[in-house]
Amino acid sequence: MSPRLLIYRQDGALRCAEWERDRLTAYGTLLSRGAARAGAVYLARVARIDRALGAAFVQFTDTETGMVPLGGSLKLTEGRNIVAQLRREARGDKLAKLSRAVVLTGRHLELRPGRPGMTSYPQVAGKVLAQRLERLLVRDETPSHGFAARPAAADADDATLRAEAAALIRQWEAILRDAADGPAPRLLTSGLDALDLFLRDRAPSDGTSILCIDRTTATQVEQRAAYAEARVEVDIKSVPDWLPSIAEIEEALLEALEPSIEIPGGGVLHFDKGQALTAIDVDAADAAARAGKAGSAEDRRFVINRAAAREIARQLRLRNLGGPIVIDFIGLRRPEHRRALVASLREACLADPQPCQILEMSALGLVEMIRQPFGPTLAEQRRGAASSARTG
Repeated sequence: MSPRLLIYRQDGALRCAEWERDRLTAYGTLLSRGAARAGAVYLARVARIDRALGAAFVQFTDTETGMVPLGGSLKLTEGRNIVAQLRREARGDKLAKLSRAVVLTGRHLELRPGRPGMTSYPQVAGKVLAQRLERLLVRDETPSHGFAARPAAADADDATLRAEAAALIRQWEAILRDAADGPAPRLLTSGLDALDLFLRDRAPSDGTSILCIDRTTATQVEQRAAYAEARVEVDIKSVPDWLPSIAEIEEALLEALEPSIEIPGGGVLHFDKGQALTAIDVDAADAAARAGKAGSAEDRRFVINRAAAREIARQLRLRNLGGPIVIDFIGLRRPEHRRALVASLREACLADPQPCQILEMSALGLVEMIRQPFGPTLAEQRRGAASSARTG
């Protein structure tokens, strides 16, 4: 059963949802008063160097200052203009974070200008995509650029990958031309907002149907789909005809904001998002009490853990949690169970459009992973939508 892609307006915001097998698997909010800018590329001016911090303070708009790490072949000096990409917007008392290592991301590939070499997102490294890119893309026209294969590259044909690589290189060359012709600070290319990301990462390249409530929303989706090179057909249905209903989507979102949720088949997941990392605890709850009724206790724990791994992968996408993540699974003694559990988690993360690096289970039964953060978390999106609704 293919997923249902749903786009609707509520409280002044455009909402994008993916619903598969009676479960919400992806969500994004596009506020009417501005879009997320993570990924935007700027011509920034170096305002101050702080070698003790190992960073430069740069002005990237007329009113905003961010930090760029020192290092690399280009020596930073005060007053110098640099091309930098916004990695994280300012939050609270934290300045925006930018990087000179620009990354341009398409549906199947990621271009890394000036950093030669072919690689793959960690969760698809075993699919020999890097070797395939090496055969396809190492040509005279790409000697100074590197590429990374995204999960969607596994199902793309050679012509599609070559065309996307060429388009990304053209985009980078246009950015450089723009940077050479004008003052700093200024925006060179905008970051993708929630709708762009949704169409790029969720709409299958072979075409799919997206459900919208009204013609205005449908027209916007069609225009953006053409820009994102996504082939979609837009269906318009009134709210009562939606399956799932907006109420069901909202209920699923409220569940995803809870610190604890039930695991399908038994058990509970506990999420604790701190400043430095996200901790996830797998609790057998009453499921462990039934261990003796269905195989050994070890087998039952393994079954619960595998279900937890699938649910964790879904929740990370839905909540848009990034950075270091530590998962405390229910204790397993058999080495084969430990290896199989990590493999299950990696397989579940194949659907994630963000890079996910998953390490082997430690002697203490912990699994460490890093999911590359991008854009606001689900909780931040919901707070922003609520604030926009109050002030709108």
